[in-house]
Amino acid sequence: ELEPKQRTEFESFYSSIKPVKVYVDCVTFNYTNTFEKVLGKDEAFLGYIGEPKVQVYLNQFLHLHGSLDDMILVGVNDVSQIANQAFRDDAELLEEFVKPEINNGCENMINETFSRLIQNAHVIVLFGVSIGKTDSVWWHAIGKRLDDPNEKLRLIYYPYDRKKDTEQYPFRKLRWSKDYIAFLRDRMGIQASVEELRERIYVGINKPFLNLV
Repeated sequence: ELEPKQRTEFESFYSSIKPVKVYVDCVTFNYTNTFEKVLGKDEAFLGYIGEPKVQVYLNQFLHLHGSLDDMILVGVNDVSQIANQAFRDDAELLEEFVKPEINNGCENMINETFSRLIQNAHVIVLFGVSIGKTDSVWWHAIGKRLDDPNEKLRLIYYPYDRKKDTEQYPFRKLRWSKDYIAFLRDRMGIQASVEELRERIYVGINKPFLNLV
C-alpha cells in the first residue's frame, strides 16, 4: 500500500512495461520458512494486478543466507569489515565468515541467481530488512541500477518505525520519506540526489504488506 501520489506514479510506470504475466521472486535474508507458509509453493498463482488485470505468479523462493533446514550463513560482507588484519589473509576463515564467499565455496549458484534477479527486475520490494552493511554487495548492486536514469527499475521500501505516526502527522510523510531515501542512498552508494531518487523509490512508512495476519 502506497500513498495516493506514489500509487499513481507507480501505476503509470507499471503501465509502461505492459506485462503479459508477472512473476515474483522472493529472496529472504531470514532463515525461517515464514514466507513459504504465507505465499505457498513455487509457481503458485497469487492474484491479479492493474487494469487490465495481469496475472501474478510466484516464481521461486531463494534463501540468500541459508535456512534452518540446511546451512545458515553468519558473517560479514567483505574483508574490509574484518577488524583483525591478520584474519583478512586467512583463506579458511574467509570461506566461513564472508557471506558471499560461503555461497561461492558451496557452488550453490545462489549469488549468481540473486545477481541475475537484481539485474532483470522491473520492481524490487524491500520489506522487513535492515539494509545492514554486512550485505552491502547486494544493496550496491540495486543502487547501481537506481543510479542510472535510463534504467527501468522502481524500488518500493516498507520501513517500520513506531515513532513515525503517519496518521497523527500526515503532513510529515514527505519529509520522512526523503529521510528514508537519503538512508537508502547512503547504504546503496548512489550518487543521484534524493530529489532524483524520489522518482524511482517509493516509501510506504508503517504500511501493511501482504496483509500478514
